[in-house]
Amino acid sequence: MKLYFLQHFNLLQKAQFAVYSTILVGALIFGFGQNQKEKSLQSEKAVAIEKALYIKTEFFGANAIVPFPTAQARENLSEVLQRFPDDAEILIKLADLDEKLGNFDQAEQEISAVKPENLTALANFYERRAQFEKKAEILEKILATVTEEKLGEAFSTLINFAKKHDLEKYQKPDFFQKIINQNNAAFSVFQQYVEKL
Repeated sequence: MKLYFLQHFNLLQKAQFAVYSTILVGALIFGFGQNQKEKSLQSEKAVAIEKALYIKTEFFGANAIVPFPTAQARENLSEVLQRFPDDAEILIKLADLDEKLGNFDQAEQEISAVKPENLTALANFYERRAQFEKKAEILEKILATVTEEKLGEAFSTLINFAKKHDLEKYQKPDFFQKIINQNNAAFSVFQQYVEKL
């Protein structure tokens, strides 16, 4: 039996077709670069998080997904954390639940435990708690760790926040000099910022 579409291909095209077909079959069998075990673990974690936070129930004759009460959801999610220790997604969700329950110290510890550091989440937490000095300190850490491309945005965020909340420390020349000494690229950002004023 002849494959008629192959009759019109030259030898190079047949070789390319064979290579591409082999790659496609291999990708379908072994996955597209993601480890199947990792994929399964992520799926298992997502299901566990959903079961910890929500319950399926009948609601006026229809099936509905209803959130657990906050305290129960927090307890359920802490059990999930034991199965997936130090998981960033679970820690952030636990921190959110603790914040809703008024356990602010616990929420701060959970956000701080996220690795790599989730400085943005921590800064947002401090802002919600009206701890503006602490948020400014986190914004300063962000300023020290960002790439040159994001330096202007991080600087602007910190300065505008400091002005809004009257944080004098971040508006003094000593602070600007300290930032320039840490990162020479900051000087051009400061120049651009001054020119906008």
